[in-house]
Amino acid sequence: MYRTQNNQKGFAILFAVVGAALVLSIGLTISLITTKEVQISATSRESQLAAYAADSGAECAELYKNAFATSTDSGGTLPAFNCGSGPLPSPFEPKISSQNSRSATTEFYIEFGETGKRYCSYIRMEVIDTLNTGYSDDYNIYARGYNVSCAQIDSYPRVLERGFEIDA
Repeated sequence: MYRTQNNQKGFAILFAVVGAALVLSIGLTISLITTKEVQISATSRESQLAAYAADSGAECAELYKNAFATSTDSGGTLPAFNCGSGPLPSPFEPKISSQNSRSATTEFYIEFGETGKRYCSYIRMEVIDTLNTGYSDDYNIYARGYNVSCAQIDSYPRVLERGFEIDA
């Protein structure tokens, strides 16, 4: 006469705890994946805005180059010109950083965007007289765009930079 003992008193609770832990871990994993996807999407958007700023800066440099060539032909006064759909954005302070008899390098920053969100573009333009004729016949434009304003480039922790180079 053997007696059978019922030793399954805590099995239901153990099964419920293991099941809850499994559901919780799946939920946390899905939450982490979603958070990473949102961060990647935001970074991608900011990267695209930095590329747009670089492209806009390169276009402005082309306009500046053409205006500079016109001013050289007409006596040296730089005419007013528009960049994009309006006048050149402020601040616009081109400076010649180096110059010799056959080449000159000009650098400037331009800001784009609306009042709440500004984007910066840094431009370096090299104009070269390769044929030694006294006229610029070759130029290089280096445009870097940033997802922040020019004042925030050195201080903002998540600055994204995209660049273009134009050789002509």
